[in-house]
Amino acid sequence: SNGPLSSCFTSFEKDYLRKHHTELQKGLKALRAPGCYPHGTTVATMGYFRTGSTLLYNYARTWAALATGRSLVSGFGCKSPAVMGIGVEGKKQEHCSVVCKDHAFKEGVAREATVVLSSRRDPWESVCSRKLQDLWCRYRPQAGQKKQPSKQEKDEHHKECMR
Repeated sequence: SNGPLSSCFTSFEKDYLRKHHTELQKGLKALRAPGCYPHGTTVATMGYFRTGSTLLYNYARTWAALATGRSLVSGFGCKSPAVMGIGVEGKKQEHCSVVCKDHAFKEGVAREATVVLSSRRDPWESVCSRKLQDLWCRYRPQAGQKKQPSKQEKDEHHKECMR
């Protein structure tokens, strides 16, 4: 669910936390103790496509969500924390934390992020992953093109691309 009191956990993570609440209590208490996790932290997870950036983001998001409870903002597309009010004295989001994922640095992120995590992978493996996922020769619409290409147009593009 969305809204100011929603959490950044998936339904599977919420279910896991409910089922294992008792055994997780000691660790959560330590993680949420004053001074353990610095509230107001901005974590930007960055990486080129197919390099593990989503896995890295999910690790960071899960740890931050466990530590912050409901004062975390997360998602794709890193924005300047100050523009969102995070870390800005007097704003209601001042002590919120953010974990974001992106493939390119946007204005203010490199300068304002508390932590930048970067995924890396051998370029050969990244290219192979794109080919295996059929992302290599995918048809890209031309500027101004309003309708979807026909199957024949897609097939012709793929044939030409694979030459």
